[in-house]
Amino acid sequence: MNKLGNLAIAQGDLPDAMRHFTDSLSIRENLVVNDPDNVRYQRALSVSLEKLGDLAETMGDLPAAMRYFAECHTIRETLAIRTPANTEWQSDLSISLEKLGDLAMAEGDLSSALRYLTDSLTIRERLVANHPGNAKWQRNLYIAHLKLGDLAVARGDPSAALRGFTGSIATAEYLVSSDPGNAAWQRDLWVSYWKVANVFENNGNPDEASNWWLKAHEALTGMKARNLFVSAQDEEFLEELRLKLGR
Repeated sequence: MNKLGNLAIAQGDLPDAMRHFTDSLSIRENLVVNDPDNVRYQRALSVSLEKLGDLAETMGDLPAAMRYFAECHTIRETLAIRTPANTEWQSDLSISLEKLGDLAMAEGDLSSALRYLTDSLTIRERLVANHPGNAKWQRNLYIAHLKLGDLAVARGDPSAALRGFTGSIATAEYLVSSDPGNAAWQRDLWVSYWKVANVFENNGNPDEASNWWLKAHEALTGMKARNLFVSAQDEEFLEELRLKLGR
């Protein structure tokens, strides 16, 4: 059912996707009712709830999305507490916290967003500390730092914003050093530079902003020099950087 739902999303038929995901949810709920101690069924149920939450958010139904994500989170929190050594379930929990944080931010509840996103970051820091070679978890850590930086900007806290964005830079630099040819990770790095520059520019420090604009420009032009993929939108960012730097 989930595969049919994914296909419907790819085809732009969101109501049909909702029908397939709801059918999948019903099947998995029944499995859990009949075998409540089966952790595999519990985890599969959380995936169905996550997919419905994502779809509801895409369709603009934020209250429904929050209900699905909250139920998903409850299951994942229980699984993570039951088996704390299961790193995949810890990662699942960090994702459900991130989704709750994103939705809280979209609804203007910045205090709840901060709590959810900080909890997600804490889990991801622990996972990466124990498994530094896991690139997926490193990337998730990058996202956690970046989102906390964005949230701090929305909260009017430039110091916290800089902490978030410099945290994302440290993680992106690690990823880039491990795979210099990965265009997505190179992009992550210059986007973080850009965000740091924005914080300085918007808080009356144009000289420091220029230093970070220059870092972003060098990273982006370096991608082009190495024939790494640069999108048309990123070409527009590059032109804006040239203007900011007077080039």
